[in-house]
Amino acid sequence: MADSDDFRIPNFTTSRRGYDRAEVDGFVQQMRAKVESLEAEVASLNRKVAELGGPQGDDLRSELTAVSRDVDQILQAAREAADKMRTRAAEDASKWRGAADDDCRVMRDEAETQAFQLRKAAWESSTEMIDQVSSASADAIRLAEQDALFIRAEAEREALRLTGDARRDIEEELRAAKAEAERAIANARAESEAILETARQSAEAAQERARALEERRAELMGELESARSSIDQLESEIDTRRHAIHNAGMGETGVTVVLPEPAAPPMESSDPLEEGWIDEDASVRIVRPDAAPPVMAQPTALVDADELVAEVLQLREAQEHRDAAVEVEASHLEEAVDSTGGATDQRDAGEDPVTEDSLDGPDVDTSVDHGESESSEDAEIPAETPSDTDDGPPTATPQPDGALDELFASLRSTDDRPDSAAEVTAPQPPSPAQEVPAEEPQGAETGDHESESIAEAVVPIELSVDPFELRERLLLPIENRALRGVKRTIVGLQNRVLEDLRLAGDDWSPEPVMFTATFESEIETLTNEAVVAGYAGAGEMLDLGAIPHPKGGRPTDQTAPFVKKLVEAVAEARASAAASGGSARQQAAAISRVFRAWRTDEAGRRLRDAAYSAYHEGLIRALGSAGVGTVSAMPRGRSHADCPAVKSGPWDPVRAVAGSVVVPPASAGCECTVVPAGNSR
Repeated sequence: MADSDDFRIPNFTTSRRGYDRAEVDGFVQQMRAKVESLEAEVASLNRKVAELGGPQGDDLRSELTAVSRDVDQILQAAREAADKMRTRAAEDASKWRGAADDDCRVMRDEAETQAFQLRKAAWESSTEMIDQVSSASADAIRLAEQDALFIRAEAEREALRLTGDARRDIEEELRAAKAEAERAIANARAESEAILETARQSAEAAQERARALEERRAELMGELESARSSIDQLESEIDTRRHAIHNAGMGETGVTVVLPEPAAPPMESSDPLEEGWIDEDASVRIVRPDAAPPVMAQPTALVDADELVAEVLQLREAQEHRDAAVEVEASHLEEAVDSTGGATDQRDAGEDPVTEDSLDGPDVDTSVDHGESESSEDAEIPAETPSDTDDGPPTATPQPDGALDELFASLRSTDDRPDSAAEVTAPQPPSPAQEVPAEEPQGAETGDHESESIAEAVVPIELSVDPFELRERLLLPIENRALRGVKRTIVGLQNRVLEDLRLAGDDWSPEPVMFTATFESEIETLTNEAVVAGYAGAGEMLDLGAIPHPKGGRPTDQTAPFVKKLVEAVAEARASAAASGGSARQQAAAISRVFRAWRTDEAGRRLRDAAYSAYHEGLIRALGSAGVGTVSAMPRGRSHADCPAVKSGPWDPVRAVAGSVVVPPASAGCECTVVPAGNSR
């Protein structure tokens, strides 16, 4: 009898043909479960028998034998069922294998047929595509060869034109450079000669001024010593008179006054007060020495001794102040002499050049109030004229009062030297109200001048240079540099526009912002240089040299008109080509013709107009700052006699800068220029 373990661990031979392994395994599992249940039942029965004390020995064996037979029958039935199932599975497998072979054969035939059809279609499609690509490549090569020939011809024409333009530009630059070099050499030579002459005159004037200051210093020191000696004499005289007053013995109210030398004409002998008491109270008596000069004008009030002493002390203090002022002036002059020894020509911008006439300051008046005057040499000695902003001590001293002059007059009667008490003052520079500038810009009058009429008589200006030749000479190098840069910019812009047109197609339109950003730098540089040239031209017209150009001012924008015309031309060319049914290639060709025309001559004309406008703007501003009262437009020949700028007549530079009048160029191609009409009287 087979053991149950044989069913738990089946061992079948693997074969490709036979029953389905899953079914066999399932059946074996069922049989294994059934055997296990039977064994469990047998074990249970054995336990029950043991518990019940059933028959032993032969009875048990007979029972077991019966059970074994049942199990063998069951196993035999299982084997038979398995054999039947195996046989049936073999038959089914054979049948299924035949069907599978038939299906595979059909599928293989269909696959071969489909593969042949696919290969055939692919071959036909590839052959057709190869033919199309060959035809398209041949057409592209033919068109590329045509474009290459066209581009080569256009490039050759452009190269010839650029070569001619470059040759002309080089010749023009050479001529302008030669003229500029000759003018610069002439200006440098004239300026060097003027500088040398000015330096020589300044050195001579400085030396003469130093000598005059030395002489003046010596005279002031002498006057100082004389003043000190006069003060000593005055003090001794005052002391003598003071002792005489105290020793007079006339009581508290009786004072004898000895008068100094009179400054007035002698009194008539019939005067009752020629000698005697001034009043009836016998308070003051006039005592005159023998052979004394006639008396002065008599006082009209009583004289007290204390008041007289106080007055004398006050006069002494005033004299001490004057002596201190004289010493300060002497030290100031000494410092001026030391600083003038190494003086050089230091003309600053805006200051008039130093000349010998300007160094001779106003006359120094050292005379007194009694008709006496110093020698003529003192009147010609120049002195330091400190400006209003000097921090040094003032050179002017207070004028002495009449009493001090009368006291000093007594000293001049016995001393023939120059008046030691005369006031020494340095000449002061004229006040701003007294200064009359050589030229003053229009609109600077204030006060009473505001009530006058605005219209003024003008002084005609005769020009020493041809304004048209001057403008061309100054602007030609600037225009050439700008034109070269703008032509290069136009080439780059053309390539960019054609690429955008190719990508955008019918939706493309010119963008003014892009055009403005492309040309802004070149045209702004052109206008700035043209404005500076206008200032230089104004200086040459007025023979003033270089007129300084103010910082921070921006000229009128010339980029917008330039860009506007170019954008309009490009848009019009594209619209015209599109309206006539032209393709994108024809539209691109029309746009290329516009750019070519601008590179050829249109850009040059537009840049010339922009340069003229900026040049005239700078010229008008410079003429206004130089004091020119009116400017006007000058036509170039009869062709521009009807120019609006010429017909508008002379204008005020301020109105012209403000934009209230028409300034050349008034229209495209206008070659009129601006000239000064006259200065305000």
